[in-house]
Amino acid sequence: AALVARAKAVIAASFPVEGDVDVLPEAKLPAAAYYKPRGRHRAEKILDWLDASADTKYATVVGLTAGDISTTKDAVPDWGIFGLGALGGRACVISTFRLKKDASRQKLVERLEKVIAHEVGHTLGLPHCETKGCIMQDAKGTIKTVDGETLEFCAACKARLDGKKPEE
Repeated sequence: AALVARAKAVIAASFPVEGDVDVLPEAKLPAAAYYKPRGRHRAEKILDWLDASADTKYATVVGLTAGDISTTKDAVPDWGIFGLGALGGRACVISTFRLKKDASRQKLVERLEKVIAHEVGHTLGLPHCETKGCIMQDAKGTIKTVDGETLEFCAACKARLDGKKPEE
């Protein structure tokens, strides 16, 4: 419950949200997303499920799970990830499974906030950013990158969120 409350707060603080950020009832991950060989869930299938099952009144849908999630990355068919957001889509999913590694409760919350902001940023059309410290920086599979990020968008990403060209 405390992590869900932090997720709600970071979304409201980081993005232009009209109205309230709603927390929907807890639901089991879809059986179709389960990847038995590794005992985890495929993130892209969770995105499809979130998008199909959430009311269309929601512009963005954030799924939060404690279970391990993965996706295909380059030549690796089952790459474990912190989160996945549909670029320009509606859904994203974040897992605390890998965020907990060597983390105090405070560090876990900080990581969660950063990954949520990053994945919601993808749903709003922001790609990965090369600017060191930007919340949209690609973690490249390492928690050290997440730990080194700020909870801020660089000027170019902020401008994109505000609907301006970066040089404006």
